[in-house]
Amino acid sequence: MGPTSTGPRQSDCGIWAVRVGGAFLIAALVVMSHLLRLGLRLRAAPASGAPPDESLVWPQPADAGVIDWTIVHNGGQPQAAPASDLARRLRLVGTFFEFQETSNRKRTAIIEDRQTGVERLVSEGDEIAEARVVSIFRDRVILRDAGGDTELLLSATHAGAGADGHGTGPEGSQTGPTGAGSTPDRFGGRRIAEGRWVYDRTELLKYYQELRDEPERLVGVFDSLVPLRDDVNDITGYQLSVQSEADFFASVGMREGDVVRRVNSMAMTNRRRAEFLISQFVNNKANAFVIEIERNGEKRKLVYEIRD
Repeated sequence: MGPTSTGPRQSDCGIWAVRVGGAFLIAALVVMSHLLRLGLRLRAAPASGAPPDESLVWPQPADAGVIDWTIVHNGGQPQAAPASDLARRLRLVGTFFEFQETSNRKRTAIIEDRQTGVERLVSEGDEIAEARVVSIFRDRVILRDAGGDTELLLSATHAGAGADGHGTGPEGSQTGPTGAGSTPDRFGGRRIAEGRWVYDRTELLKYYQELRDEPERLVGVFDSLVPLRDDVNDITGYQLSVQSEADFFASVGMREGDVVRRVNSMAMTNRRRAEFLISQFVNNKANAFVIEIERNGEKRKLVYEIRD
């Protein structure tokens, strides 16, 4: 006969400890959530004793792994407020991280001046329309002028599209079927004005996954962009010579022979930079791209807004 058992086995103790530990963790999370809700209610309750504002919530981090504790805002639909002259004049197109050799990334915003139809790339501290850029987040920008602070929110739709689905250029000229009334192509893209597109992020990610599942197609995309070199063999840009995925290049408005010089203010001098841009899109850290090209000797900008 074996020895008589006088208590729980070591393995049972381990299982018991895990279960108890898990129970304590769940209990702690429940208590913390109640305390957080109670604290927010107390903070939101007005002195008059009216019901607290239940919509007050902690915001999501601006970026994965980077928690922004500086802002607490109302959840749900934004409160209606009279638009300032600055908010009527400027529109937030998107934001992205600038490429840097170090791990320190600087967020940049693309802001459209509706009066001129020109997009500008700005960083914190820059000035635009007599206002200073105070803070840049993934989905909003804070500007400050003599009248105080103005928040530009990332809009889900393009403000320049009319009810008939036609966009307007800086001078109000028609640019063809665009805007909310047009049908997205198979990549989720719609042309909203001359040189401007809006893409559905989900559809683009589906296409990207297709390319990853068929690596030869992804190689074909890279092979379609031929590096151009100067006298000392440094890359100065990439010229489009379509080898595959012609439908995609047509969707983004690029033509055979176009030379890509810069993307989001970053000179296209090596493939690593292109891979960085792809990672920014895949990881949802960029919601706008500005591609500077040369077409038949003329410089152009192609602007893409990525929306969830």
